[in-house]
Amino acid sequence: MDTTAATALVDLGIKACTAYGREDLAARLGRIGAGLADPAVHIVVAGEFKQGKSSLINALLGTAVCPVDDDVATAVPTFVRHGDEKTATLVYDGNPPRREQVGPRPPTASSRRRRTC
Repeated sequence: MDTTAATALVDLGIKACTAYGREDLAARLGRIGAGLADPAVHIVVAGEFKQGKSSLINALLGTAVCPVDDDVATAVPTFVRHGDEKTATLVYDGNPPRREQVGPRPPTASSRRRRTC
């Protein structure tokens, strides 16, 4: 999506806000401009446990990125984004947050049952 015209309009608005001493509005427009520059699309999938959210995400993406199990498998917020390689990183709360690369998950008992049926 071409955002050139929108970015130019936001930049013009920032100049006008600065000229009229409205740094608060200039800051807000700056955040909007940063959003225009970020091509990421954020989609939130929320709901009760065991209602098919992970299955929906896997189906939309056409690959298994979220675990699906007979038991609760994704009880924490999970962020999925495109990358050149399939990787997973755990991000622990803290200041700064601690990141830990993880390897592939071993198959669960229920996923083994599904494969053998």
